[in-house]
Amino acid sequence: MRLFLSGLGTTFCIGLVVLQPLFREEIQQPIQFNHQAHQDLECAGCHEFVETESFASLPPIDTCMLCHETALTESPEEEKIRTWASEGKPIEWQQLFRQPAHVFYSHRRHVGIAGLECRQCHGDIGESTQPPGRVQNLTMDDCISCHEQNQLEAGCVDCHR
Repeated sequence: MRLFLSGLGTTFCIGLVVLQPLFREEIQQPIQFNHQAHQDLECAGCHEFVETESFASLPPIDTCMLCHETALTESPEEEKIRTWASEGKPIEWQQLFRQPAHVFYSHRRHVGIAGLECRQCHGDIGESTQPPGRVQNLTMDDCISCHEQNQLEAGCVDCHR
């Protein structure tokens, strides 16, 4: 019986790890944004607070209109921006990367001061041609691993406030 329960427990744990990506929250962005087409821009050009605040910010429609006031392509996605802007509607972006609510993370400290590249936490999102379909949950292991690789301290109260 012990062997059976041990095997069942092991199978359950392995199943959680292997199948976890299938259970992440699906997400649909209002615009099929192509990061790759915008690679000549700095991340801070659209995510304006990434170097100065604790949060990076999602681009407001006014930021998009700086370049897209007139058509640059024949994309219906680009046309949505002008339509919403003329109607006074915001772009209702969905947050793609999340951390637990009890965790404090400062983009200013990591990007603005330490010079961490966006790709360190966000992977190759800057090279994507369409938004990911699922939320990416950042974990404590992601943070601890980075701090260990860079030989940085990571006290509990630095993140858990």
